[in-house]
This record gives sequence, C-alpha cells and structure tokens, in this order.
Amino acid sequence: MEPRDPEDSRPAEQEHGAAEAARSPLVAWVLSGSGGTPRLALVVVCVLAFSAVLLGLKMWLNPPQSSPALRPRGVFIAAIDVQRGQKRWRLGSEHWLQPGDKLRFIYDAPRDGYLYVVGLATSRVTLYEPRGEPRLVARGKLQRVPDAVVLDDAIVGTERIIALLCPTLVPRARVLGAARSAVSRARGAAAVARLALPCVQSSRLVQRRAGAK
Repeated sequence: MEPRDPEDSRPAEQEHGAAEAARSPLVAWVLSGSGGTPRLALVVVCVLAFSAVLLGLKMWLNPPQSSPALRPRGVFIAAIDVQRGQKRWRLGSEHWLQPGDKLRFIYDAPRDGYLYVVGLATSRVTLYEPRGEPRLVARGKLQRVPDAVVLDDAIVGTERIIALLCPTLVPRARVLGAARSAVSRARGAAAVARLALPCVQSSRLVQRRAGAK
C-alpha cells in the first residue's frame, strides 16, 4: 500500500480551522465547559427556570376558572345583593339601581390578596371597597364584603364595577388614579376592560337611574 501524502489532509484541516474561526465567541462559550459538561446545559436550565417564572405569574394574574356557573368567564364577583327598603334581591342584568339602594358584594378569592372594588362612570370614579384601610382577604368562595354600600344620586346611566385582588397592598390614590386614566383613555366607563394594575381583575356593568319609575 502506498503511503498517504501528508498534504492530502491539509484541505480538511483547513476547512476545520475555518469552521473554528467562524464560530462566534458566544457559541464557543456555550459549547465549552469543565469536566466534560458543556455550558449549554446551564443555558437550558436558565431558560426553563425563566419560563416557569413567567408561567407562574400568568397563572396568578389569570387563575384557572373552576365553576363556570359560579364565576362565568373568569368573573370572581360571584353576586351583588341589593336592598331597597324592605325588598331584597340578587342583582341581574335586567335590574336597575337607584339612589338609596344598599349593595353587598359577594366574591370568590382564588388566592389570598388585597381586595378592591371600584365603580367607573363617565362623571366620576368611586372606591367602594375598602371603606377604610385595605385589608387582606383569604382564599375562599362566596365571601361577603362586611360593609354595605349605599348609592347616591351622582351617577345616572352605565357604571362599570371592577373588583381587583392584588398580591400586595396598593395605595387608594393609585387605584383611583388608574381608574380615572382608564376611563379617559377608553372615552367612557363601559369600554374599560381592566385597570393598569398588577392584580387579578373582573368586572360587570350595572345600570343606574335617578329614581323609581
């Protein structure tokens, strides 16, 4: 067998050297490592950890819905009870509210957090809950806000009531400021989808009139 000319291997070596030279410093860093373990494994672990954090945040802000009948389309205001004089009923889409009505909010808390209930109308925004200092509520279903809300005559027409469950305490002024900004940007309370706050949110529209027909 004839000996192989050493120069025959030069093209392959040159191609290999060119490939090594073309490799970016980042790729070289990722593929390198100590003890036979490439840094690529570390990069993969970091990417997976970051994805898990994002998924956890998404689930906190938009928790899975567990009872379509109780919380349709993600709404965690389970109901609003109304008292007008001696009459009591649960608010439905066919009902109107009027001055003097007493409202009690019934809510589901998918997790612990600070509860806020704010009313948005074109003429003004109202913080219905908390009435005093914000309070931490525990996870649970069909819980009642302790204090009833008595409606005044300042709003006539459509009002959007938004409930927020926040992981940390949010100053009252910030909640009201976010509500006013949302109404201004949407050019009307009915068009507001949510407030620019890092909280789980749900809302419903109610109709208010000046008095009984």
